[in-house]
Amino acid sequence: MCDSIVFSLFSDLHWREGDWASCEARLDAIVDRAVRSGAEFAIHCGDFCHDVAAARAMIAKYAAAPLPTWHVMGNHEFECSQSLGEVLAAFSMPRDYYSFDVRGFRFVALDDNFHHGDGGALKHYADESAWAKCHQEEVVLPPDQLEFLREAVASAPGPVCVFSHSSFLLPPESGGVANGREVIRAADSARAGRPVLFCNGHYHRNELVVRGGMAFFDVNSAASLTWVDGEHHAYPPEIMAKCPTSSHSFLNSHPLSAIVRMTMDGDVEIEGMRGGYFCGVDPEALGFDTADRAGRHVDTDILSAKFSLRQPSRLP
Repeated sequence: MCDSIVFSLFSDLHWREGDWASCEARLDAIVDRAVRSGAEFAIHCGDFCHDVAAARAMIAKYAAAPLPTWHVMGNHEFECSQSLGEVLAAFSMPRDYYSFDVRGFRFVALDDNFHHGDGGALKHYADESAWAKCHQEEVVLPPDQLEFLREAVASAPGPVCVFSHSSFLLPPESGGVANGREVIRAADSARAGRPVLFCNGHYHRNELVVRGGMAFFDVNSAASLTWVDGEHHAYPPEIMAKCPTSSHSFLNSHPLSAIVRMTMDGDVEIEGMRGGYFCGVDPEALGFDTADRAGRHVDTDILSAKFSLRQPSRLP
């Protein structure tokens, strides 16, 4: 039997003040599933909350879980913050990107919340308006993180998992990282046959793409199915009264997470889970178009899959 590792993966919990998505109970269920599955750690791919100051109790709950817990920062972490430092302090993170090793497996967390400002200089969304933070028109991975990833993959003792909020595989016009192709090529050129699994959140979608020795896992939201521009009143009034944003959003009935198992040889198993529409309310049945910029519609599940990353890369 090859040496293997198991970890818990979730994303886009979206806790906010006036929470109506029962995020505290969802987090409890995610952690409980992780422990029962023998996960060695849990990590989320961003948008844990909308206000790190108001979410102190939720952040503390996650930190107090009976297994190591890790953060990736999404755009909504900065929605009500004044600086990158404020979010780093709230999450007890020394910096916004990092790596760690567990028994020969390397895990890399990146911060893709950058864009080109006036004059072409890279700026972090933490320094922008709340509107810009929530409606990112461009997402870029800075050169220092690109080099950090390249070195982390090249020096890895074994398989590598890369966590980010946004997708490096989706094209920029579909909301992917603007230099995503460069990021993928950097990892591919440095991996020297090592399996590499990319995991991201952000889009509230459910997708897996396997290409040779690398795979790209788009992790569905732990709570929220989708946000719509138009208003609805589909949930019971007592539920909608709890949160003013409920008339623009739809929830999943289940606290979605994935249990990921990976061997040193690059065999990967994702144990997903079935979800459902909260209160049975299907946004598309109400006439809302839920397609994202890539044309992907809402999905209530996290997929399950078994695949191998033993093959050489076939990237064009």
